[in-house]
Amino acid sequence: MNTAIHTEKPSSTKRILFSVLGLSPQILTETLYALVSREDPFIPTEIHVLTTAKGAEFCRLALFHEGGGWFHKLCQDYDLPNVKFVEADIETIENNQGEQLFDIRSREDNSAVANQIMKMIRSFTEEDEAILHVSIAGGRKTMGFYAGYALSIFGRDQDELSHVLVDEVFESHPQFFYPTPYSSVIRSRDGQALLEQKDAKVDLALIPFVRLGHLLKDTPVHQIEDFSELVSLLQKQVTPTELILDIDAMQLMVEDKIVELTPVNFAFYYWLIQRQIEGQEPIITPFENEPDQAYAEAFLSLYENLVGDRLDIEKTQDALKNGMDAGFIRERKARINKILKQQLALKAEPLLIIGQKDPQLKRHRYFIDIKPEQVKII
Repeated sequence: MNTAIHTEKPSSTKRILFSVLGLSPQILTETLYALVSREDPFIPTEIHVLTTAKGAEFCRLALFHEGGGWFHKLCQDYDLPNVKFVEADIETIENNQGEQLFDIRSREDNSAVANQIMKMIRSFTEEDEAILHVSIAGGRKTMGFYAGYALSIFGRDQDELSHVLVDEVFESHPQFFYPTPYSSVIRSRDGQALLEQKDAKVDLALIPFVRLGHLLKDTPVHQIEDFSELVSLLQKQVTPTELILDIDAMQLMVEDKIVELTPVNFAFYYWLIQRQIEGQEPIITPFENEPDQAYAEAFLSLYENLVGDRLDIEKTQDALKNGMDAGFIRERKARINKILKQQLALKAEPLLIIGQKDPQLKRHRYFIDIKPEQVKII
């Protein structure tokens, strides 16, 4: 009996389900069922599993045994489109010597699994348009913790983290893999009752998490191979930031890092900092075809004072001769923020130019949300 749960044709976007598992392979089918049966179905295009050597054996026997296994049975029962999931997608945890682990027992084992999970999740999030859903319902608690932690570091807005919730009588039942769309009866674990599988309740609990992927894109965290080293680097990034603006060199300095901006971008950033320190209102996106003359004059005056006779700023003067338009502001914001993120990683967050939509004006306000005492001008 085929019963289609999803109501809309899935998009061509890559959708990845990644699950950490122990000795209960049914957690994967329960999670997949919960994902495709929710109001906004998430139908994976591919599935990846990380488990121990023993867990991998359990997965292969339960999900891919001769005749199809429970994974293929679920796809058939609910008419799921082609979901790429084969035995090779069940990855086994290995220690630092490349040996498969049957359990996680030592500090070295914990370190190895942390590194492996970090690399897998980092790889899954490298494709900008791909959507990653991480399930932490299975495996040892440390595996779930590392998976959630790694997703927080590399996750983007579209990514999700979850735990599957199953009726108590069905939870961890060796014969239960998902609610069937037809009548199917099994005995309770103690053998004293009969259970109707089609009536089982399986829900997905989405777990909120902080997403740092947009801040850490194009930063050194993508080259680090050791999870502990990655955490240490990030910890150094979250300390309070002092910003130094070197007017003569037209450079930004944050601790021991020098951020190089083009003269026009440095001048724009300095202009916004000045407005913030002086308590002026954020600049507001000019109306379409109505460039703001006052903004242009204030910015050009500062820019001319900064560069003096050192540079020819005729190109910028020409661009602003009729006033400052929205395109000029958005371009400065995009280019400056990109450099700050590349150079400063997490330390860039309080220094970024913010574009915040004003619901009343229906236009954007642009400012840098930094306290005057954090700024030093030399």
